[in-house]
Amino acid sequence: MTYRIKLLPEASFDVKEIMEWYDEEKPGLGDRFFESLKSGLNYIKKYPLHCQVRYRDVRNLLVEKFPYQIHYRVEEPDRSVIVFAVTHTSRNPRVWKNKR
Repeated sequence: MTYRIKLLPEASFDVKEIMEWYDEEKPGLGDRFFESLKSGLNYIKKYPLHCQVRYRDVRNLLVEKFPYQIHYRVEEPDRSVIVFAVTHTSRNPRVWKNKR
């Protein structure tokens, strides 16, 4: 059984900014990032507990082929995954704390 994914507005904003930046670097690269991100989110839907807890109850998954990570929390009672942020791996990973 899969889980529902809910991106908080802040995480959606992160994704939009990242896609815009990549498209400025090379047209179409933003779409490639988005496809990798969707693949990661689909993995999380199927296996939300696979990634280890990194900070309190927040887990993160690296986006394939891009230096970004998805920060999320699993809500067991309603079988959902809350995505707080999508951040560059060189940034302080606790940046999601300000978005909770």
